[in-house]
Amino acid sequence: MPISCNHTLLRSSGPALEAGLLAPYLYNGLVEHGVPAVCIETGRMKAFAKALPVKTDRKDAHLIALALKAGLYRGVHVKTDQSQRLRFLLTARELLMRQIRQLEGTMRGSFKAFGLRMGNIAKGRVG
Repeated sequence: MPISCNHTLLRSSGPALEAGLLAPYLYNGLVEHGVPAVCIETGRMKAFAKALPVKTDRKDAHLIALALKAGLYRGVHVKTDQSQRLRFLLTARELLMRQIRQLEGTMRGSFKAFGLRMGNIAKGRVG
């Protein structure tokens, strides 16, 4: 994930991060420390990067700096840390519930082969 290294640009608009897995973490850390950062759309940068014959992180960072200077970027919304944590918890709970239902169905199917039937399983509170 390249960070803009053009120092004059860094002073005027802050570092630019490509949206990606670590971008929210880096963005929120920079903003907490008072550094004005921008998170840019990767699709548009990818289109610009196609013009480069050789791809390196350094050249990508330079390309991002040039795109920022020319205004050829689109900033994207970065979710807050709290909203990311909530989304993680909801996704983990959904996965756990799906696995419980799958395990219950597997057990019912296995017992059925031996002529056994499972009654209702006591549902405990998950989450």
